[in-house]
Amino acid sequence: SAQRVVLQCLVCLFAEDADLFPRKGFFLEIIRECKNDLSLTYDLFRSLFQQMNERVPAKGGKFLGVQYFNGGIFKEINPVELTGAELGFLEEAAQKDWSKIEPSIFGNIFEYSMDAEERHATGSHYTYEKDIMLIVRPTIIDPLLKEIQSADTLEKLRATHDKIASLRILDPACGSGNFLYLAFRELKYMEIELFRKMLTYSSVDKSRLVSRVKASQFYGIDINSFAIELAKITLAIGKKFAADELNRFYESEKQHGFTFHEEPLPFDNLDSNIHVGNALLDAWPEADIIIGNPPYQSKNKAQAEMDAAVLDRERAAFPDVSAMVDYCVYWFRKAHDHLKTGGRAGLVGTNTIRQTNS
Repeated sequence: SAQRVVLQCLVCLFAEDADLFPRKGFFLEIIRECKNDLSLTYDLFRSLFQQMNERVPAKGGKFLGVQYFNGGIFKEINPVELTGAELGFLEEAAQKDWSKIEPSIFGNIFEYSMDAEERHATGSHYTYEKDIMLIVRPTIIDPLLKEIQSADTLEKLRATHDKIASLRILDPACGSGNFLYLAFRELKYMEIELFRKMLTYSSVDKSRLVSRVKASQFYGIDINSFAIELAKITLAIGKKFAADELNRFYESEKQHGFTFHEEPLPFDNLDSNIHVGNALLDAWPEADIIIGNPPYQSKNKAQAEMDAAVLDRERAAFPDVSAMVDYCVYWFRKAHDHLKTGGRAGLVGTNTIRQTNS
């Protein structure tokens, strides 16, 4: 419950500085009102979160102008009474500029919310953006960019847009969603490049140059419930940044008569896309591309630190794979078996997957 409240506040901190609330300082005002009367926190925070999950806007009162956020983030609300010290921390945080946040930093939040023993036992680790791009670029970006560059007719470009808009991308060890977020961001950039090339054709129908890349094209599985909630928020905030980028493109090309405006709200509800599960035992959703950074555990450490019964079930699910392999090898094997012909996978692995039984 505490984690959920913190994540809901995180969205509010971002919303306030990203112009998603009725005015600047809106959330800070609520925090300060509660600081003056601690008994208000239970009702005011609950009421704000409920309004953010309400399709019908408030007709008046304190929450007039609050938009519908959705996204599943505010579906479950656990009211709390915060202490003066807790509100002080929140007030301090609210005075920072959250519009500058880089969503991939949430991976750090996830990793540091776990103690060292838990991180070790689950093989969880934060992956830096430059390393993620070593996977995302050759697996997703380069093949599509090559297709766009080689397209010599408007019809071919439209076909590429159809392909981009229908791609299903899965991270079966998604953690806080950094791989999914960067893949989403890069696909949005790719779509804009596609539009630029389409505009070189005089016969282009400008009304069709509307973004079709959605967060709902992305899927994730992780065993950690906190990571899953962070992943949803990471993609939600990514949607706002992507909308800003697209709107800058429309503004820069307004001589072509664009009147479109991409709205960042409501966020996509990703509850059925990104979920808690054991990726080695659960069925994976259909995917065209699989990316990610599976847990790092050597055979010996896995046996010493992980639940023996679960480990036995996981190994039994792969009867043709030696029990002597590194833990991440199971993800490589399952990704290979899961992909259809023409599908692609990019996974980070340990050095030792090139050796011995692995």
